[in-house]
Amino acid sequence: MALSNFFRFCSFFYTSCSSKHAGNGSRMKKDHEKKQKEIMSSLECPKDFECYKQGFENLCIAEDVGVENYIECLEARPHKCSFSTPHGPYDAIFYCTCPLRVYICKNLEK
Repeated sequence: MALSNFFRFCSFFYTSCSSKHAGNGSRMKKDHEKKQKEIMSSLECPKDFECYKQGFENLCIAEDVGVENYIECLEARPHKCSFSTPHGPYDAIFYCTCPLRVYICKNLEK
């Protein structure tokens, strides 16, 4: 009996939380688009913002490692990118310094 009450509570909680934030999706999307355009307006991109033009579908491989303004570049040849900066012993780790790519990784989780 207690288990069925737990499931009812979870269902109620999920429904009430979902309905509270249902309208926030479009506002969040607009906020993200505004921030992306703000970043692009202050940036010269050697790739002409291909990531943005393709809807962030063909992004370089990167991972958020908890550093505020950087993400780790996991591309096979990171030294070929102008935004890639080597770090660590023997320059074994590369960080991406592209503000737009960092924003996408940290906020859109792509």
